[in-house]
Amino acid sequence: MADDGPFFETFDATAARISQSHLAAKLNQGPRDDAGRFRITKGTSSLATPEEKRAEENRERGVTLVDPTKAVSLHTVKRAADAPREREKTKKAKKEKKDGDDADDDAGPPSWLSLGLVVKILDKSSAHRKRKGVVRKLPRKGVAELEVLGVDAAATETVAEKHLETVLPAVGKHVRVVKGEAAGRVGELRKIHETRFLAEVALDAADGVRQRVEFLQYDEVCKVQGLS
Repeated sequence: MADDGPFFETFDATAARISQSHLAAKLNQGPRDDAGRFRITKGTSSLATPEEKRAEENRERGVTLVDPTKAVSLHTVKRAADAPREREKTKKAKKEKKDGDDADDDAGPPSWLSLGLVVKILDKSSAHRKRKGVVRKLPRKGVAELEVLGVDAAATETVAEKHLETVLPAVGKHVRVVKGEAAGRVGELRKIHETRFLAEVALDAADGVRQRVEFLQYDEVCKVQGLS
């Protein structure tokens, strides 16, 4: 019995009871059948942590989890020799896009712009917004290079057709028809019907003697510089 002394001195009965109670509580959390008896599943333990249970289930299904910290990137670093080739592809794509845009412009409705027209600038980003200008050049369809009027120094600006508006002169002055069947013909502005938003224009007939009166929308006629 002398040899039992050190054992009893180090044995903690309270800790042992707590450990047994903890083990019993863990076992009581396990699955049971209809009779209340424990149901033991092969390969699993009621004492296993949720992570361990999921790992066991994945192993049974043949699923292998990869540690994201050890994953290998599938992206490869582009070589310096590939840079000129990439630039050439980008340049070619931009050219094809521009050619496509030009083709779309050609396929769209005809432009009403022509040289000498006096138009109003509506572009909100323009420093000359709401000023008038004279069409001096047509670099491409739907775009006009204007000589801006009413500024101290000579100024020019290139503006898209969609940001321009026709201008009506005073009654008795000449206008050019810019839309419709009579587009391109010149006539005299006889009257402005404000309630109907129509311009009464007298167009020269084909024989140059008679005149034909047309009632046109405001955006169908425009003032022309140099014509009295």
